[in-house]
Amino acid sequence: VRICNSDGCIDRPKDYVPPDSIVNQKTLKDSKIEALEELAEKDPTAAYDLGLRYFRGEGVLQNSYQSIKWMRAAAERGNLKAQMALGRLYLTGLGEMGSDPGEAERWLMITSNRGDKEAKELLKAATKARMSKQMRYQLENRWRSNFYNNWHYNYPYHWQWGVNQWTPIQPIRPSTVPYPRSSLSNDKLSDDISSIPLTNNIELTQSQNISATSTIDSHNITNYRDNNQHKPSTSTILNSEGMAPDTAVSSVDTEKKADQSDTRRIALVIGNGAYQHTGKLLNPVNDAHDIAQALKRSNFQVILKIDASLEVMGDAIYQFGESLKGGGIGLFYYSGHGIQVKGENYLLPVDTNLMREDEIKRKAISVSDLLEKMGEGKSHLNLVFLDACRNNPFPGRTRGMNRGLSNMNAPNGTLLVFSTNPDNVAEDGKGRNGTYTRHLLNYIDQPGLEIGMMLRQIRTKVKEETGGKQVPWENGSIEGVFYFQE
Repeated sequence: VRICNSDGCIDRPKDYVPPDSIVNQKTLKDSKIEALEELAEKDPTAAYDLGLRYFRGEGVLQNSYQSIKWMRAAAERGNLKAQMALGRLYLTGLGEMGSDPGEAERWLMITSNRGDKEAKELLKAATKARMSKQMRYQLENRWRSNFYNNWHYNYPYHWQWGVNQWTPIQPIRPSTVPYPRSSLSNDKLSDDISSIPLTNNIELTQSQNISATSTIDSHNITNYRDNNQHKPSTSTILNSEGMAPDTAVSSVDTEKKADQSDTRRIALVIGNGAYQHTGKLLNPVNDAHDIAQALKRSNFQVILKIDASLEVMGDAIYQFGESLKGGGIGLFYYSGHGIQVKGENYLLPVDTNLMREDEIKRKAISVSDLLEKMGEGKSHLNLVFLDACRNNPFPGRTRGMNRGLSNMNAPNGTLLVFSTNPDNVAEDGKGRNGTYTRHLLNYIDQPGLEIGMMLRQIRTKVKEETGGKQVPWENGSIEGVFYFQE
């Protein structure tokens, strides 16, 4: 090829590309990827798209680590395709990265619970690979190329020329989901996979064995059992549409409870702000109302209590615990004042007036007693959210009161969530909601977002917003996965 310009002519090979063209082409590609990365920070679908491009090396240099990074960014925000992709990639390994059957099992369990049939088959392979080095070797070396070659080439975004921006395209139909499901099950390597029992660590339902951790004072929760044996409850349950059913909690049909034990969701939400003997809090009432509405959208039956006295709180917790004996999932949310005394955590009703340390057991609700009452039920999973780590409302009156709430171990089958870390305080927010609850509300409605991932994202957001002064904290021993929105 003879190339001429103002300086003269020169012969070049046929495949020669002028340096200026390379620079311009590289700049264009870099700007496109930068634009997609910026979009991926906000949109999980774009993050999945970017991970897929790094996986295939299309429009960007192939990079295993970048592929995993963006796939995880999408998966942790509930993107089903990214969750499934991580299950495959961790099952077979990617590039120079070896396989990780345990991580594959985790993601395949999530997608399997979301109804993906292929994930259910691959989950068995992941379990076998985790238990057998031979199976792991076979998957890495024999099926990696199969998975790669059959993965669809469709991307959820495309670069729109002229306007120079990324634009979403028509979603991929389920029929075009990557490689055929039969590719693994038809091979002789997997003849015995179908008989593999799933291990206990990926089951959601379980028996609970919760023992009492503290002595319950006569004015605390247990005593309400005796006081309310023959008294009709004034607490009703709101259904997912926000309407009160004809019956109270105590008269729910027991046969229906048993039939719905895997799907019943019951929540007790309390917001205390109008304290009578100490400073009022601005956010808890709004927090409770907004959380109650969000839980109804997630098919929870909600018991809502606003500015509750000691008697009202105790009665509500007792009725809530009784309703959990029908099985299902229980959730307790509290926003208001909470304190710790000698390592024990207490929630403060609005009529609390503490003058001495020894009054706390008679005038407040023990968190240990709350957990015990919830544990008496047959619920498969209990979730407890405490946005109660405000400053001590009675400074100078009691020497044993410490800042924030203390560390405590959650019983088996329970996830305990604090709005900030132990022995620290969370300030009452300046807007409609407290800092933690505002971020909780931002994520709770996202479909396909597993609770562990949700809490990690909330923790990151709260920590960033408060400059590290408030770091949410969780403690739990639950198994399996849970979604507020499937």
